[in-house]
Amino acid sequence: MQELYDRYSKGLRRCVDRVYADGSDTDLADRFRANVSRFAAYKADYVKTTVNNILNDASIPLKQRQEMADAAVEGFDRYSEAECNTATSRCRTAKQWKEFNDPQRLRLFPNLRWLPSRSAVIRATHEKFYDKVWPKGDDFWNTNMPGQEWNCKCDLEETDDPVTDNSDVKTVPVPKGLEGNPSVTGEIFTDKASYISSCSNRKKEKIEKWYGDKILRKTTRNNMKVYQGQTIVVDKMGENIDVIFDSKTTGHFCNDAAQSSHPVWCEFSDRMPQILTNSKLVAHEMNTKLDKKPWAVEYFYYEYKTPYDTIFLSVEYNDIIPEGRKFYRLYAITDKLRSTAIIYKKKNH
Repeated sequence: MQELYDRYSKGLRRCVDRVYADGSDTDLADRFRANVSRFAAYKADYVKTTVNNILNDASIPLKQRQEMADAAVEGFDRYSEAECNTATSRCRTAKQWKEFNDPQRLRLFPNLRWLPSRSAVIRATHEKFYDKVWPKGDDFWNTNMPGQEWNCKCDLEETDDPVTDNSDVKTVPVPKGLEGNPSVTGEIFTDKASYISSCSNRKKEKIEKWYGDKILRKTTRNNMKVYQGQTIVVDKMGENIDVIFDSKTTGHFCNDAAQSSHPVWCEFSDRMPQILTNSKLVAHEMNTKLDKKPWAVEYFYYEYKTPYDTIFLSVEYNDIIPEGRKFYRLYAITDKLRSTAIIYKKKNH
């Protein structure tokens, strides 16, 4: 399964990387990378199950089983081309959407025109949208976007041309797995995709555990090891403090990423210094488990917000009395504050 996952994930992540090679909108790009990687894990399991079923099917002559299994893998590889093309299209659409809705551009170009597909073979599903113009804020764009068909090569352009008469234009059913405006949802592929929706809850738990243990934990460890030994200067109520990234930081982040329902945390770990630097101190609490961690005095919680996620980074203040050493350590990541955390009043910021 690892080999299949590596093959599918590498191709899909490359699509995201190419569209966001300029470093723009890192938060959305991270969500897309996490999304397509998880999609690849489900596809890898689906293909593995399909191949195993063929190899274990006693009704098929033994000498034909391997040939049929190889043919099945080749068929899924062909699907990968369509999946990668679609991922690229949806990434581009999401990037355009963010750019088009910049306040200055909204003022100059309040509308969007649907441009015809560049495909040699025109499909009827989107043809009815060709050259039609809608306001950028129209509800139409919540359920209809280029990239909501496999291999869609339609496009959009900004315009100040008047809105066209769209009263006779009806929306079309979206293939399962491609629902929603990716810039709004932060998803390239939704959980309605067949690789995911066809799984039982028990099967999903098994795949998520494999993905967490074998992919997220390993990738997070590799990302965080790069920063071990580094210190980042952050603000603590008007005081600059040095926060160190050490082996305990790496260990905690690996566990947090692997066990969470937020695969994007693994992607965040690749740029954790920048995230911590751009976070805001919002709460703190004293260590109440001195029997287990006698040197940990206090925890400070830094909030990092994106349009899609809110995370809290825990910074641990340590005072190792026998050594006379005091230091701050990046400790953990979570999606909510502990109930015992004391929120700083806004006037203190």
